[in-house]
Amino acid sequence: MNENKYPESELTELSVNQIPHKSQPKVSIKVILELKSTKEINNEHVRQMISYLKATNIKIGLILNFGKSKLEIKRIIL
Repeated sequence: MNENKYPESELTELSVNQIPHKSQPKVSIKVILELKSTKEINNEHVRQMISYLKATNIKIGLILNFGKSKLEIKRIIL
């Protein structure tokens, strides 16, 4: 999917629902999200995320673990 269409989609949605919006500078940030449902985020999950980041040349990754009673988030930055 082409990420460049997201801002257009957002503005289209705002226009269709007649929600006023201001023109904002466009910011593009790429993040890899890894969704888990485990007891805890472990070193294997971190190594896997680092591999994904290196393979895609993306600098930021988030591992989200829904397996606990409270959402656990681990941020990986290269």
